[in-house]
Amino acid sequence: MDAIQKIDESMQRPPRLLGENEAGKYLGVSGRTLRDWRDKGIGPEYLKLEGNEKLTRYDIRELDKYIDEHPRRKERRQ
Repeated sequence: MDAIQKIDESMQRPPRLLGENEAGKYLGVSGRTLRDWRDKGIGPEYLKLEGNEKLTRYDIRELDKYIDEHPRRKERRQ
């Protein structure tokens, strides 16, 4: 694999750590919902990066794990 191919492939990969709004979009909820879940101690695992306690990040692998463990039910239309 040459260097250009490696760069091209890395640019196609999603980032490993997502911000609150990006993680919310990934899960189909709002960033506010993720904040509420954190306050309640529920939802996917998250990271607080050292040196900036206000900066919350979500590892995409943890989001995938959360999706697998919490499947959504389809709502019936009546």
